[in-house]
Amino acid sequence: MERCFVLDAIRQFERIEFSPRPPSSTPEPTLKKSRFGKRTSKLTPEAVREIRTAWAAGESTADIAARHGVSKIAVSHVVSRRSWSDVR
Repeated sequence: MERCFVLDAIRQFERIEFSPRPPSSTPEPTLKKSRFGKRTSKLTPEAVREIRTAWAAGESTADIAARHGVSKIAVSHVVSRRSWSDVR
């Protein structure tokens, strides 16, 4: 008697767990940005030039970062040409 109960429970679990889901409940696949994939930048070439000019004029990286909505590290990388090295 107990064995039948266990087998019924397993069958019910398999029906629920492995049954195909209706199309409406299947989530849309999302694309993860890979480390080397194409990303959209918060900065434009004009903003990069403005960042370099402001830093050369003596403005702090924190003020520049706040104005452009990026981190202080991002501003530092722009100024040192670790990023955006192709923009003059």
